[in-house]
Amino acid sequence: MENARVFEEFEMKKDYDNRIEEDMSLEVKFMDSLELVIDQVIESGDSLKVLRLKKQYFAVEQKYRQKFDENSSRYTQEVNDRLNEYVEKYAEQEGLDFILGSYGQGNLMYANDSKNISDDLIKYINSMYHKK
Repeated sequence: MENARVFEEFEMKKDYDNRIEEDMSLEVKFMDSLELVIDQVIESGDSLKVLRLKKQYFAVEQKYRQKFDENSSRYTQEVNDRLNEYVEKYAEQEGLDFILGSYGQGNLMYANDSKNISDDLIKYINSMYHKK
């Protein structure tokens, strides 16, 4: 099984990616507009105002990154929990004693492609996800 591919193609993960993007869109728009204001103030030559705006921008950016990291970590954990649940159910349904995974880091040095269950597993986990 190709762990990274299964994770990336899991529709719950894709849904959560979209959710993060939507959740963060207001902050991104605010940061973009603040950048435009900073550019305009730079042109005016008011260096004190530029410094104040840059300080504000960096504070907003820091909060954005923190919120993004928190959301991303929480969503990744939820996706992994659900994925593990579905993989376990898949293994039981298929009568498998184990499923080897590969991260491209030497966990699995070789496998005959005919033994790769990634495609079947992706179909299964996505069908289970849509049932809930």
